[in-house]
Amino acid sequence: MKTIDEIINLINAGKKKEASKAVEHLLSLGETNIEALKIKANLLSQEGKFRQASNTWEKILKIDPDNLDAFYYFENQFIEEKEKFYFTDELPNGGRRFLLHPQDMINSLVLGVFGCIVFLFSSNNNVLQYFFGSNVFSMTSFFLLVMIPWIFIICSFFMSPYEICLTDQGVFISSKVRKHFLAWHEISQVQITHLMDEDNYGLFVVFVPKDKSKQAFEVDISSESTAIRSRGTFVEEIIKFSGTPTYSERKPLVETKTKTLSV
Repeated sequence: MKTIDEIINLINAGKKKEASKAVEHLLSLGETNIEALKIKANLLSQEGKFRQASNTWEKILKIDPDNLDAFYYFENQFIEEKEKFYFTDELPNGGRRFLLHPQDMINSLVLGVFGCIVFLFSSNNNVLQYFFGSNVFSMTSFFLLVMIPWIFIICSFFMSPYEICLTDQGVFISSKVRKHFLAWHEISQVQITHLMDEDNYGLFVVFVPKDKSKQAFEVDISSESTAIRSRGTFVEEIIKFSGTPTYSERKPLVETKTKTLSV
């Protein structure tokens, strides 16, 4: 039997399966072991099993009504409910639309503003003008510092996905210029895959098409990097339309030579 500290060391080393078995063994000896329940709840969240994780935190609160970690978890759940209100919409014919956080466009915008500031500084700096004061330098710096970043901003605005719709028909991923669609009957399985090792953590929803010539959809729902707001609602909507997904460790779709649209 492993102690709590040993189980935490296993998790930090990326040995999630071994840690899960050790936690279940601890809980079989005593179901009210709060530290073991906390580890179980966190592992369930990292695997994308949000409903089971919530049930585990509720159990912790019943055992210890003053548990601060449980309060923190349900505070985040309250924030997610607010995100559901602001960043998702119920569709008239059923289903739900999820607005995506435009991180790529924001990054390009920051780069564009920074480039403009540097260009203005270089244009008004007497020392730089003395050494590089020529039309060639001015035009080159304008092109590199202003034009290129703003071209990226415009491309990001038109090309980056801005919404995902889950309906009774299927999954829609839309940008300003294109709409991608997979019908539920065209999807062989929906996978929620996790990547958890010493250096990386990731959580993804993958819609795998039956026809390998079609694009698979891969949606990042990792807590730190996702463009989706209200991740729990997103997973619940998937379950409503397609049933319980498959939970597994992440295997890159490149290995299966499947074309992938990543969000």
